[in-house]
Amino acid sequence: MAAKKKTRSKKKLPREKRCLEQAKEKQFLEKTKRREETEGKKVLINPRDQIKMSEVIGDFAAPLLERFEPEASAKKLIPLAVFAWDLAMMPEEEHERFLDELMEGLGLDGVSASGMREVMYLLVDRKKKQFGKYIKYTGLQSKGFRR
Repeated sequence: MAAKKKTRSKKKLPREKRCLEQAKEKQFLEKTKRREETEGKKVLINPRDQIKMSEVIGDFAAPLLERFEPEASAKKLIPLAVFAWDLAMMPEEEHERFLDELMEGLGLDGVSASGMREVMYLLVDRKKKQFGKYIKYTGLQSKGFRR
């Protein structure tokens, strides 16, 4: 008689995953609370009746994510979408300066920089036309991207 295979119950995996997620969330909340106390800033986590900005940015970046190959992952494209989002929130006279900084930071020039500028302006236009009701910065400016 063959030995019986050890299998995990299908119910245990989701529970284990859920417990792990809860532990990570608890750890995050504790870290945030300590940070609030030391910096004196109040952080709202999932405020009621408000859509998550991560979901909005995901929708905003969708055409960008669809256009490029899977290898050009969200790790590379989402930050560009976030930059375009914040760029759209700035006065237009500042756009070129920030785009120059972006091109310099990415090491782009010539045709590559021109293509990137075109993509960024398409995203800025998309933000203004289809996501104009959202008036929050993503926080890019506070992370040292603004000089």
